[in-house]
Amino acid sequence: MYFGTIKFKKKTLNQILLWIMLITPYTIIPLVNFSILPSVFKYIPDLCWLFLLLCMLIRTTKKDFDVKFLSLFIGVFFGTAFFLYFMNYQSLFYFLWGLRNNVRFYVFFLSVILSFREEDVQEYYVFLDIFFAIEVLAMFVQRLVLDYKGDSLGGVFGNDSGCNGYVNLFFCIYLAISYMEYTNNRIHLKAFTIRIVLMLILAGYAEIKFFYIEFVIILAVSLLTTEFSLKKLIIIAIAVLALDIGYHIMLQLFPGSILDGNVLLEYGSSVRGYTGTNDLNRLYFMKKINTLFLVNPFWILFGLGMGNCDYAGGYSFVTSPFYEANQNLHYTWFSTTHMYLENGLFGLFFLFGFFALIILFCYKRITKENHEDVCRLVIVCAVIGVMNLVYNNSLRTEAGYMLYLVCAFPFLRNMESKG
Repeated sequence: MYFGTIKFKKKTLNQILLWIMLITPYTIIPLVNFSILPSVFKYIPDLCWLFLLLCMLIRTTKKDFDVKFLSLFIGVFFGTAFFLYFMNYQSLFYFLWGLRNNVRFYVFFLSVILSFREEDVQEYYVFLDIFFAIEVLAMFVQRLVLDYKGDSLGGVFGNDSGCNGYVNLFFCIYLAISYMEYTNNRIHLKAFTIRIVLMLILAGYAEIKFFYIEFVIILAVSLLTTEFSLKKLIIIAIAVLALDIGYHIMLQLFPGSILDGNVLLEYGSSVRGYTGTNDLNRLYFMKKINTLFLVNPFWILFGLGMGNCDYAGGYSFVTSPFYEANQNLHYTWFSTTHMYLENGLFGLFFLFGFFALIILFCYKRITKENHEDVCRLVIVCAVIGVMNLVYNNSLRTEAGYMLYLVCAFPFLRNMESKG
């Protein structure tokens, strides 16, 4: 069948499973959050990635150097984490749950590379356009009719506290894609302008202050990775006006949300913690964690063991004693603090190193024929990944599938043959 100029082709089993996983943050998770589906449905993607992992292990597939290196990088980390767990052994269930919460995104990433086609990428862009329209409508209804705002304003993503983490990541990715589409004449200036103005207004309604910083960084990186043109000047002018509109809307609803550099730095690095209750903070966590928990060089390097600080609401057999005793530190609110506790500096090296490798390999591929646009897009998305590792825990939730999918695009096998 056709949607516009896109032909939706018949899918293989692996492709169907990947599509189930990639639409999970847009469909299954919201339906669970709105209590339309029972919570057990959010574990459907786990069945998918377990099957895909089995396929990768029993099936040999030719890979280029970059994909082999990324596979090795991922495999070494999780293999080492498995070995080291026996030096901090508590429960096999803790380890398996911690492994699940980390490895699923990388299995998804590698499976997309092996199974997706360029047609799937184009279909995904169409899906995002449709979803953006629905999300915009839902957020305006929630704000203007139901009077939701701040952390409870998530549109399709729900109204639970923290739902705007999904909104933030989605807006970041959609902004990067919209820039690529406009600079390559796939959408008109009017459509691009409407998109960014709507995103900034809705980010203001949801009090996603960090999105305004991300917005500037995303456009700055996007502009730096493309050649100078008149379109760049137009984008800069429109971005300044759109930022001003969105920021003033946020200030009207939340007068204390002032984007001052010194205030934001103090907020993110305060020794009093994120909530001011001596918990952990985005930029100030290592010293406190080292003082309280990682009290020797080995633990600083490798942490307390994957899963030994993890939890699952309603499932006590995978909720660690460490979480029960220290959940008030709010270390699960940020990907970096959680990873540092469980896997030390080695874990942080893996988290940031993955995106660094994506940037490096995309930069290397940027001159390939028919490859330039998607490589520039993924460089921006890797930067988005780094920012969100520090900002919140969205890359440990199902929202992570949004980003890891796009990061796989330059390495798809059928795109390789065109390069």
